[in-house]
Amino acid sequence: MRSGIEATIGSQLEALAQADFASAREFASESFQATVSERQFRAIIEGEFAVLLTDPEVGFDVCVSLGEVAEILVRVESDPPAGLRYRLIREPDGWRVEGASIISAQDDATTKNDIAA
Repeated sequence: MRSGIEATIGSQLEALAQADFASAREFASESFQATVSERQFRAIIEGEFAVLLTDPEVGFDVCVSLGEVAEILVRVESDPPAGLRYRLIREPDGWRVEGASIISAQDDATTKNDIAA
């Protein structure tokens, strides 16, 4: 399960590093693609997740799966360092990104403590 999640995110990040927004969007869930056009997707990435266009090193941290839904924390080695919380959904063709959000170091610590509890 985890390897499939990491592979999906890694492939999407590779496409973003090449500014291939169409290919990157293909790693999104069916529901995301149905509601967010390629143009909107590009605007979201360039506006909120521009660090992903620089081909940063990433590390995968805590991953929690509840059946067909999973969340994983991803460290982005940038200046300053960033963290992302990805939400993925298992679809017939594998894990697909439903959404992502930038998290602060405080959010990251809180999440790890909540999961460990």
